[in-house]
Amino acid sequence: MRLNALSLSLLLLLLIYGCAPKLPEGAGADLRKKLYYDANLAFSVAVPEEWERSFISPPPTSPAKYAVFWRGEIDEQPPRYVEMHVARLGDQNHEQLRNAALNDFKLAHPGFTLTAERPLSDALNAPILLLGNTSSRFFQLVLFLPPEVGFMLDFSAPPEDFETFQPLFNLILDSFQPIKQP
Repeated sequence: MRLNALSLSLLLLLLIYGCAPKLPEGAGADLRKKLYYDANLAFSVAVPEEWERSFISPPPTSPAKYAVFWRGEIDEQPPRYVEMHVARLGDQNHEQLRNAALNDFKLAHPGFTLTAERPLSDALNAPILLLGNTSSRFFQLVLFLPPEVGFMLDFSAPPEDFETFQPLFNLILDSFQPIKQP
């Protein structure tokens, strides 16, 4: 049997789609999302539309008046949630900014242990990925460092759900955009 290029491409797409990880219902699996734009903190991000948003106190070293928090329900009984925070960072140099952000995070999450750290790319000023955990949650933190504006995004889930939600965290991260202000 001879396959032309179009048939082969469609077959390959079908195989890739069929093998892609599936997210649990209610976790954004259907990718219904909404774009959140914050002119004060100067960022935009797409999040699952069923996630609830609230405003919280920023980390101690943040120059902002607030940070943004989202929570999505995984299961009602027992209650389990996936969570995300976006906070503006100060204007220190990269090493000071990384250390201040990590110290702020540890203050907010007692018992946090950093397990991995690496840049997300080889580009200059590339965002830094940090992974870690407490006894009750696993975390994925991403630090966006200046020259423009610094941000910290953190995603978390209970240990038994973290791996399932990492593809969703990465989709949200890919949608994150700092906004240049005049």
